[in-house]
Amino acid sequence: MSVAVKQGAALEFQVPTVLFQSPMTAPSMTIDQYGVTRDGQRFLFLAPQQQTTALDPITVVVNWTSGLKR
Repeated sequence: MSVAVKQGAALEFQVPTVLFQSPMTAPSMTIDQYGVTRDGQRFLFLAPQQQTTALDPITVVVNWTSGLKR
């Protein structure tokens, strides 16, 4: 949201306007979900990874502590 402010004897606030729709569905207090560019002209958001039909391969290493002794 954006609100224009007029300075004078007292601050005068204009009607808020929507800047854009955010992709955030569940805001978090512990994870930075967006960032603003230094010039304030862009907002960068974390977005969920798109679903794929095939699962990415996973490698499981068993008995990995034996490799530490070498």
